[in-house]
Amino acid sequence: MKPELLYGFHAVREALRAGRRDCRVLWLLQSKGRGRPPHRLTDLARARGVEVRTTAGGVFRGLQEAGVRHQGMALEAGPWRSATLEEVLTGAADKEEPPLLLILDHVQDPQNVGAMLRICDACGAHGAICARRRAAPLSPAVSHASAGAMEHLPVVQVANVRQAMDRLRDEGVWLGGLEGSAEGAVSIGKFDLDRPLALVVGSEGAGLSRLVREGCDFLLRLAMHGQVASFNAASAVAIALYLARQSRSDAH
Repeated sequence: MKPELLYGFHAVREALRAGRRDCRVLWLLQSKGRGRPPHRLTDLARARGVEVRTTAGGVFRGLQEAGVRHQGMALEAGPWRSATLEEVLTGAADKEEPPLLLILDHVQDPQNVGAMLRICDACGAHGAICARRRAAPLSPAVSHASAGAMEHLPVVQVANVRQAMDRLRDEGVWLGGLEGSAEGAVSIGKFDLDRPLALVVGSEGAGLSRLVREGCDFLLRLAMHGQVASFNAASAVAIALYLARQSRSDAH
């Protein structure tokens, strides 16, 4: 399969650390105005058996034309691989923890997806689930936006989000939709989050789709105290996942 080109220090480093991709060549940009690359990065690449090459342009020309911040380093690597629901649930069981997951209902902005995956990793979520179509592809741009967290976190791409939710319910996982304006939504601060849980966040602007909303066991809202209508999606996810993780720490 065609290799991908990861770029930026964090995405490159975490891909090398995670070892989940077939990493092939670490490219470094040769430039008079650029300092030497961090030894820890080149040493890590060589320890993984990855060839290190320097170029004055090469692969970086396309990245520069695309306007991305590559920081003078790029990693030629095999394509990203989707995890499976079984792998995610097994990972939680191996840690002897109730599953804590995030479901993205057709989130389309790569920056938002990357930010949410980074939050998942920081909060100790066991994985994320997202749609294969009508959503941001899990591309090098998402890996960069996640600061490389995508390289570690099991992410499951599914053809049908609602069907994946039904499967999780069959496995004993509760489904909580983050929907601030929905009638009947419960304040997240008053809800017991210490349970097998998948939080569901909707797309930018539209929020949760009708079928996905109907598939949730309950809807959660974050109480607002200012003048702006709501938190953005990534901020809401950060608060909700942190509270869910904290509830487990407090309870055990």
